[in-house]
Amino acid sequence: MSIFGNLARFYDTVYADKDYAAEATYVIKLLDMHSHDCKHLLELGSGTGRHAIELARASRHVVGIDASHDMVTLANERLSRHHLEGVSFLTADATRYRGALLFDAVIACFHVLNYMATPRALIDAFSTAAAHLPKGGLFLFDSWHGPAVRASGPDTRVRDLRAESMDIVRIAQPKHDPEHQTVDVRYRFFTRQPPTTEWHLIEETHHLRYLFRNDVIDACEKTGFELILDEEWLSGKPLNEATWNACYLARRT
Repeated sequence: MSIFGNLARFYDTVYADKDYAAEATYVIKLLDMHSHDCKHLLELGSGTGRHAIELARASRHVVGIDASHDMVTLANERLSRHHLEGVSFLTADATRYRGALLFDAVIACFHVLNYMATPRALIDAFSTAAAHLPKGGLFLFDSWHGPAVRASGPDTRVRDLRAESMDIVRIAQPKHDPEHQTVDVRYRFFTRQPPTTEWHLIEETHHLRYLFRNDVIDACEKTGFELILDEEWLSGKPLNEATWNACYLARRT
């Protein structure tokens, strides 16, 4: 079972208040600032398709790949409801995918690269981006910012949710390993279908690795990129020890 294999059905409920439209606008702004014509995008870790749908509404053509077949199924269901042209989703691993097309930019949003939980996996994901870009093509991604994680550490979070007429309690419990700069997040979903009082447990553990700027520079140098921008995700502010969400933009050399 891949990550999100059990939890995919609850993904959009958990992130229902996430402003995907604003994030897509931010991505387009950065890409357009650094490229004359950035219309064709490859998205690594496209999830349930919400970023891709918003990008398509802004006249971008998007191919989205995700390692979770369940997430890709949900993305295609969403696409069928919106009747948008120029978007497609397929199941593929971001560390190994090799398609026939080149793109103007590759994007990986919402901490996708943090799931590349070893230095080798990160290099492989960068290599996938490089393989689908011409010289001058852009690679944009966000990440947990190492200094902030080290400074404050991740904490346990509990949320009460409701979806599909079910009561849901989500517990996200992190285990931080500073030596390897990783975090194992144990997700537990307790679900109940009223009027029954019986609760059922679904759980998965996600293994993530946060990044420092030097990790990004090293990956760029090893795969033919130059880092051209780093800033706080969405705000554009300089990175510091209070910045949890970093955005990076690299150019294919």
